[in-house]
Amino acid sequence: MSKTFLVSNTNIAETDIILLDFLLSVLEKQTAHKWCMENIENADIYIIDMEKTDAPLLYKELVSVTIPPVIIGYSTSKQIKPEYTLSKPMRSSEFISLMKFVVENHPDIGNAYLPEENLGLKVSEPQTQQPETPVFSHLRVKRPSSERLHNLLSTYQKQKILIQVQYQDINLFIDFSRKKFYCEHRLINLSALFKSDMHTLSITEIDDESILKLTHGISPQPLDELIWYSLLSGSCGEIDDRINEKTRLHINQWPDFTSFLHKPEHILICACLTKQTLNLQEITIQTHTSVETATDFINACLTMGYLDIVSSMKSSVRKKVNSTKQIDVFNKIRMKLGLKTNTAINSLLIPFPSQQ
Repeated sequence: MSKTFLVSNTNIAETDIILLDFLLSVLEKQTAHKWCMENIENADIYIIDMEKTDAPLLYKELVSVTIPPVIIGYSTSKQIKPEYTLSKPMRSSEFISLMKFVVENHPDIGNAYLPEENLGLKVSEPQTQQPETPVFSHLRVKRPSSERLHNLLSTYQKQKILIQVQYQDINLFIDFSRKKFYCEHRLINLSALFKSDMHTLSITEIDDESILKLTHGISPQPLDELIWYSLLSGSCGEIDDRINEKTRLHINQWPDFTSFLHKPEHILICACLTKQTLNLQEITIQTHTSVETATDFINACLTMGYLDIVSSMKSSVRKKVNSTKQIDVFNKIRMKLGLKTNTAINSLLIPFPSQQ
């Protein structure tokens, strides 16, 4: 019989919520049940980060109720109180096996009340949000409304894990430990995958033997190129939460434009941010770039570590020694393209491949 299980994310970090949301969507595809994640009371299952300061009090409150819910302790240590434990970092195989075991051994849970409009997986909205100012609203910058593949890539990039991503006729294999990915399609043809909500993707953890068989005859490519283009395509004009209308930015390192897919405007933005610190509105005005293009590029650079957030509200001129380094990078690009070093900046713009 199909049931609805409510899973509480009361004290889980935002990055873990993204992973938890994704894993629940995988679990829903593998079982006949519906799984809903909410920051609410009266949930069937509570996953508690036992390393948070509020964990002891939260655990004490939950076990003291007349009918205690299922409690799963999330921690790097096994020496924790709850009957069930989940190791950090969250891994799909362990999580899915544990949740299936919980359902089998607790037939009394499930089908808790949840308003119909809230059924389905979603990440709880932050309880305290800064209202957008008229300047930001004028730019029509959107806040992220859904999770996409780039969220998962950014979170997992420092972990040793292998996954297979399937979307329509696309098979994407990612080896985070070796910083490589495999795909028969060109990156430019994966835009639909990157723009899709993560719940529409089939994502499976695989082992070394499987990836060797499945990627036979497919050349490995640098993982950074995948993360970069997934951010550019998957941001969809939705600005990173770290950015607001007053945030000033400057470039600390230019992206590798000789390898990374990019638009001509991206080089102009880098050139402007080499000598100045600018906010989003100033960037769009000085480079004549659309808000969507600028935000996608800023999101990618910020996540990849190429951009710094400057606390000062005043635009400042960077030291000559720093701009010289960027000029050298610029000259290398010119030489690679067979252009003279004194060629005007407009002639350096590298065409962005048209989507097929």
